[in-house]
Amino acid sequence: MPDSRLLWIKKGYEFVSVHGFEKLKIEKLARVMEKPKSSFYYLFVDLENYTKHLLDFHFQQCLHISQKESLCETIDPGLVKILTEDKMDLLFNKQLRINRQHSNFNEFIIRTDEIVIKPYLSIWIKDLGLEMSDSQ
Repeated sequence: MPDSRLLWIKKGYEFVSVHGFEKLKIEKLARVMEKPKSSFYYLFVDLENYTKHLLDFHFQQCLHISQKESLCETIDPGLVKILTEDKMDLLFNKQLRINRQHSNFNEFIIRTDEIVIKPYLSIWIKDLGLEMSDSQ
């Protein structure tokens, strides 16, 4: 991915994480980027396409978090460190859940939960000395 496209995606990801999808506007994003709106249109065509790129980026972040969780042994400091390091990813996920009435967001939440939840629960189960049944 070209660097300029990735910069727009990362900045939009942070913006949505903090302000939500409803505040995401091309003009606001261009101002935050200190770039003309035409740069956005050149790279992404429209906001719908840009949102797909944000979701793809979030999916990659979820894969990364899942890998870190899989290597984690304890809640504290292991999981706590992951949660603080990946704060923007958690906030972005929160925005998806707030807007889950959009069917593509809800489907995306289900898809990413499959990746992240199992390693997350494994840490808690290990740390608390519990056993997980086959149905869980």
